[in-house]
Amino acid sequence: MKRSATNGAVAAAQAQGVGKATGLIRNPPPVRPRAGLSAFLGGTVSAFSMAVVTGFLLLVNGSFVLVFLHSISETGPAWIRREDVLQFALFVVPLLMVVAQWMIWDRVRGLLSKRYVENDPWNST
Repeated sequence: MKRSATNGAVAAAQAQGVGKATGLIRNPPPVRPRAGLSAFLGGTVSAFSMAVVTGFLLLVNGSFVLVFLHSISETGPAWIRREDVLQFALFVVPLLMVVAQWMIWDRVRGLLSKRYVENDPWNST
């Protein structure tokens, strides 16, 4: 009896360990990328939501920096009262804070994701 192409593909995937349980972690089958309109809408919604979150973070960070600079300029050194220093700090510091916040979020998300656990070099299972 001849094996069909799909049975052969399943057997080949199982031989590579796809879908088999190894220790406590199950190796999921590869994810097929979405195609067409759903992929476009998913990417658009994702980009829009990231832009909204980034805008919100810039607003909050800018508010914190403004309050901090105002409190420091009253009691701090004379150079911090200069308008060009205040403008530069008010522009750059919130941007750096957003970059740091996204890097922290990316690291935490990576630590909590399954993919990171499966590829963890310290995982002995």
